[in-house]
Amino acid sequence: KKLIFTFIAALTLTACGDSENKEEITTETTTIKKTYNPSTETTTVETTTETTTTEITTINEPTTEMITTTESPAKTETNIIIDNLQTRNVLNGMKNKIIGKYQVALVNESEITDDDIIALYNYCNDQGDRYNYIIVDFGNGTGLHCFKNYISKNVLNYDYESKDYTIQTQLGYYSIDGNTVNYIEF
Repeated sequence: KKLIFTFIAALTLTACGDSENKEEITTETTTIKKTYNPSTETTTVETTTETTTTEITTINEPTTEMITTTESPAKTETNIIIDNLQTRNVLNGMKNKIIGKYQVALVNESEITDDDIIALYNYCNDQGDRYNYIIVDFGNGTGLHCFKNYISKNVLNYDYESKDYTIQTQLGYYSIDGNTVNYIEF
């Protein structure tokens, strides 16, 4: 009788024991700060990225209720340029009428990869007539000017009064063939 009781007690403990589920949630926050110093006429760009990981442990008690689980959405790819785009108005010469829209992103040039350039090229082509053009400001007086089927590197002038960009000099352009990016300098 003792042997049977021990076996039943062990079986009961195994069937009713707690189980744990562990899950990690990672959050990444990127902050871009652009500062203009009028006395030296320089612009500085500071980019900081903070990553936090939280581990969540869930203890499941034995239950007779039906448990349903849902999967979190698939992680999407990020692009440093496209993720930072902001939409602005294109104004006429008198600056009193909106004649279109453009997008601008402030990104440190050293952080941009060929994959980012390809994604930007495809993004520009996918937008159709939604935006007149896209500006990528490197924060050092240069940047990219993008419109359908064309990306050029330029000297940019940012007017802090009107908060608008003008293209001063074209330095070169990007040739994109599939997954190959070539920069042609003038």
